[in-house]
Amino acid sequence: MGKLLLAVGLLLAWLWYGPGELTLPDFTQEAQSVQEEVATDATSTISFVIDGDTVVLADNERVRLLGIDTPEEGECYYQEATKYVEELALGRTVRLEADAANRDEYDRLLRHVFVSVTDTAPAVHVNERLVQRGYAEVLEVAPNTAYREALRAAEQDAKATNVGRWSVCQ
Repeated sequence: MGKLLLAVGLLLAWLWYGPGELTLPDFTQEAQSVQEEVATDATSTISFVIDGDTVVLADNERVRLLGIDTPEEGECYYQEATKYVEELALGRTVRLEADAANRDEYDRLLRHVFVSVTDTAPAVHVNERLVQRGYAEVLEVAPNTAYREALRAAEQDAKATNVGRWSVCQ
């Protein structure tokens, strides 16, 4: 509906002012900067854990972990999932990896989060680790599906081995 109203408004403006006098704003630069923000990985420090799938960075930016869903407050395994993210990532520098969409409807950054727990080990994909340990389940929201297969496999393994929430929540 909004696009239709915009099109009608532009048509009326064109008819009123004529084709030579109507100039539309150039959103190219703004769109390019948004694309660059989406395409760029960044590092930051986790300063607060809201719950198992939402954290706050040092610059107060909220981040929603992509591809997963953890229990909400009052649900089975909420406290365990939240505590695990605190133990794994709170106060640590993390790498934030973008997928297709940059933000959700709550204006949170949408990211895959990676943390190095030791200097020698490879970085841990926090989103996948939460699923592997039974703190989260897979939540696919297109177009953000970069790690879909790894997350699905982790969930199958967690369910098959009855770990985490799969062993206590019905």
